[in-house]
Amino acid sequence: MLLWPKVLEVEAERKIRWLGSLLPPGLLDGEHIFILEPLGKTKVRFVQREEYSGLLLPIMWMWLRNQGLLGFEMMNGAIKVAAERLCESSS
Repeated sequence: MLLWPKVLEVEAERKIRWLGSLLPPGLLDGEHIFILEPLGKTKVRFVQREEYSGLLLPIMWMWLRNQGLLGFEMMNGAIKVAAERLCESSS
């Protein structure tokens, strides 16, 4: 799926928020939020949140919930692997 999201907020090395719309805005919108929370020198918590809205949400919710969860689990796993490799190579 190709989207052209609008970036809403960026805090370097901390947070990014963007809003994507499927079809014209207002039919099905998704705000995505990615947050990094430092937990000391060698640990970080990665928080990912998504909030949907729009006229098509009631009929698209089951598909979004199932497909979105699988996609985010795969992406989060890839982010974890990449971050751990980066930490190993910089030590």
